This record gives sequence, structure tokens and C-alpha cells, in this order.
Amino acid sequence: MLANIADVIEAHHENYDGTGYAGLKGEDIPLAARIIAVADVFDALLSDRPYRKSIGVFNALDNIVHASGSRFDPKAVESLRCIINRGGEEVVAEVLAGAGRMLPVNV
Repeated sequence: MLANIADVIEAHHENYDGTGYAGLKGEDIPLAARIIAVADVFDALLSDRPYRKSIGVFNALDNIVHASGSRFDPKAVESLRCIINRGGEEVVAEVLAGAGRMLPVNV
């Protein structure tokens, strides 16, 4: 089991179009890694950083949608879009609250 988790962690930096570290492409990237890649970037864009503030839910989604098919698996991106469209800010706020964070003001 740990070997599979290590593979997913390593592969979540692969780009869907094959331009990542190891050159894995599309379906060759483990599904869990493709999902985590989208979730990781979404979380990073919602987080305040020393060099920038959160860009908000909908701007983060727009950034990820823009990279769909190149950096991210289009199906994983569409799943995120469906989650956001279904529950909007409330869904994200609930997820962030579960992680001990607050929804950024500039959603």
C-alpha cells in the first residue's frame, strides 16, 4: 500500500500533456495523482502566501480550467467545477473549515 501512495505522491507533479518530471502522460498518470494535482493547486491558490494573497474560489477555478488538458486531467477539472457549481462557496468553506482554515474574503 505504501508503495502505491508513494507513486501517487511522486506522480501528482506530472502534467497531463506529458511535460512533467518523468514525462508520464494522460492515463499513464495514476488517477489519484491526477485528482491530487488539481486539489493541490486549488488549495494553494486559495491559501495566503508570503508573496501573494489568496486569489479566491472562482479565480482559482478559472486558473485550473485554463490549464485543463495541458497541466490537468480534464475529467478531474470538470469534477472540481461540478463540486464548486453545485455548492459554490459553501462547499469550499466547509472543506476549509474541516482543515482548520477560513474561506478567503475575496471569493
